[in-house]
Amino acid sequence: MGGELNINYTELLEKSDIAENYCADLRKNMGCLYDAVNKLNGGWESPSKEEFVKVFREDFKKLEMMAENMIKMSGCIRYAIDAYQKTERQVSNFI
Repeated sequence: MGGELNINYTELLEKSDIAENYCADLRKNMGCLYDAVNKLNGGWESPSKEEFVKVFREDFKKLEMMAENMIKMSGCIRYAIDAYQKTERQVSNFI
């Protein structure tokens, strides 16, 4: 019942890089969005503005958390790949 575990870590690294690039773009665009909303808020006063600002800030925090988690996930993928490669080298030294 022998078998091999073939992992294409090059593809995983590429996808991890893509995710990190998306997160960098997302964070940049989030900054632009935040600035635009702040400018918009300076131009009107009403009870609906307060509710809008409240909901926007809640949603913005969720978006920040999502981006942080994606970056953490990318780091976990890199860590797992490093561990896999290290183990692969150790096993090949025994053979």
